[in-house]
Amino acid sequence: MLFITALFVTIANSQKLIPNNITADDIVSLPVTFYLDQLQSAPTDYRQALYYYVGLCKKGISDRKQAVLQIYEGANPEWNTTYHPYIVVQVSKCFNNFTQDCVIATNYQWGVNVKAVSNISWTLNNETDKYWIRVMGQYKPSEFSMELSFNDTANVFSYPWTSIHPFMIDQQVISSPQPLLQYWKAEGEYTVDNDVPITFEIGYCDQSENIKGIDVSLAAKTDSNDYSLVQQWACPQTISINECTQSNAQNGGVGWSNQKIASFNLLPCIIIDGTITTADGIWVFVVGNGANQDSKNTFSFYATQH
Repeated sequence: MLFITALFVTIANSQKLIPNNITADDIVSLPVTFYLDQLQSAPTDYRQALYYYVGLCKKGISDRKQAVLQIYEGANPEWNTTYHPYIVVQVSKCFNNFTQDCVIATNYQWGVNVKAVSNISWTLNNETDKYWIRVMGQYKPSEFSMELSFNDTANVFSYPWTSIHPFMIDQQVISSPQPLLQYWKAEGEYTVDNDVPITFEIGYCDQSENIKGIDVSLAAKTDSNDYSLVQQWACPQTISINECTQSNAQNGGVGWSNQKIASFNLLPCIIIDGTITTADGIWVFVVGNGANQDSKNTFSFYATQH
């Protein structure tokens, strides 16, 4: 469980909580996670290999130093490569180029006995502003999903480029990559005192998509003996974080607010006329109003593009 103490001024009316001189140490910064919009079928024909990309940016990566790609193959959770379906993936730093000089990580080692793994990771070296990812199935087509996330705790491991096989060519036959979607997930549970908010910052990377905003969800601890309740408000990062008060977000036309006090709280941060926007990231304030004897409220944090 992650306990975070933030310094704020609390006044009698909790609906008008005023942030006071917030510093970087008071802010929980969450990196984005890239994911597929639905299960995909991985083809075994290299001419139909799937092709994706992700945009990389400072506000999305949030100063993390490692990338982690997780591949989910439900038909073969043991990743047995002998007479079982499995997935092969190459990650490139170059557009439509999967040569040895461009591929920075793969999840397989080609040979008589192919080795393949479900999770790979590598150190970010600022060598590109995008990753291009291509995917094939082996033995037979099978459904899969995958997520690309960022952290500082991975045991870095991936296979290097070992062969042009099984993709057969250095470029994609289908040369129009699809962007992966983006969401944010808590790195643990968070605890906030009654009437003393804590602050999150999240932002997405521009992938030329029509993003309408960010939906932020909070869920209190699922325990019959826990009485945690939360509410939240948010503002664009284009305004000063110390100006993002609950009253300003609710009534001042500078942000979004959900004053419902409950064990679940959903806040749609919808872009308004292009002036109140999520494009530069948002500040999210969470405050507790529960009935636990220690006045603490435990919750998890998730958000997704609207």
